Amino acid sequence: MNYVKINQTELHLEYELWSKELTYWRDEIKVLEKYLTGLDHRKLPIGAGAEVEHFQNQFIRNRDVVHDLRHEVANHEHLLKELERTNNNEEVQEKILDIHTEIREKVNTGRKIYSELKDEFRNWLAQRL
Repeated sequence: MNYVKINQTELHLEYELWSKELTYWRDEIKVLEKYLTGLDHRKLPIGAGAEVEHFQNQFIRNRDVVHDLRHEVANHEHLLKELERTNNNEEVQEKILDIHTEIREKVNTGRKIYSELKDEFRNWLAQRL
């Protein structure tokens, strides 16, 4: 990788945005789970139990992904602080940029999957209620 001086302010900003977005997803999943568990299962069509279980599993899986991403983002912030302590060491910069790019891809993928899940759940609710 070619040496490129990274803009720490931009990385910190993106870190903070990710952190806030992941907190929002975590809280939103709680709301979706609340609606799912609050459904009157007697009013659902026969066979809807498997669909309910599908969404329960997907919410659990997404909650785990959010938890893991939050942890990665927090660790990344620590690396940024390490960069500041090492006076912008080139090797540390390269490592940080690689990790930052990897986390960005994970967040973007998580965003897409989570958005699709919310849409699927909303459509399912509209059909069932």
